[in-house]
Amino acid sequence: MDASAKATLYGALIGVAGTMLGFLFSFLLESLRSHRRDRVACRGVRTLLRLEAEYGQMLLRSFWGELAQEDPSEVEGYLQGSKRVSKFLELQPPVWSHRVWESQMSQVAQALEQEEIRQLHFLHAGLETIVSIHNRIRHLDAEQEQVRTAQIDPFEKLSHPKTYGLITSGISLLSEVEKIATDVLSIPLLSIDGN
Repeated sequence: MDASAKATLYGALIGVAGTMLGFLFSFLLESLRSHRRDRVACRGVRTLLRLEAEYGQMLLRSFWGELAQEDPSEVEGYLQGSKRVSKFLELQPPVWSHRVWESQMSQVAQALEQEEIRQLHFLHAGLETIVSIHNRIRHLDAEQEQVRTAQIDPFEKLSHPKTYGLITSGISLLSEVEKIATDVLSIPLLSIDGN
């Protein structure tokens, strides 16, 4: 092989190697950019989820604080429980926002650790359970109202099981709400950077 053929061969090899290095460099650069975009997207999802969770906890804290305000003149026991059930019925639970949680579900697995997913799921489920309990107590109250307004003997009204069902069931359900509220309010919120 003469010198010019060798030079041409070396030139071709250097050209192919340069092209391959160019493609490799371009691929690595695009991978870094993609990784950075993914990190920024994850951070954005975390931020949105955290803001929604903070808002839910703030609404719950306000709702529960209003419900838990005690009147110093109230008596203890059954009557106090009855008044708390009535107050719970008067208060309308806030409208909890789950839009971010639901709309970003496909990205949640990338943006959050498993424990964080569990915590946020518990938060959203807890908030919805409070609304469900409120609806159950409202249903019991409607049943009790039917008994109160029915054209039956007053003695029968007093002995009717639905007359005291609201209060006893309501007190029990309020205890459940209190536990859920305490647990939801103790959930640590997400850090923005994932730490």
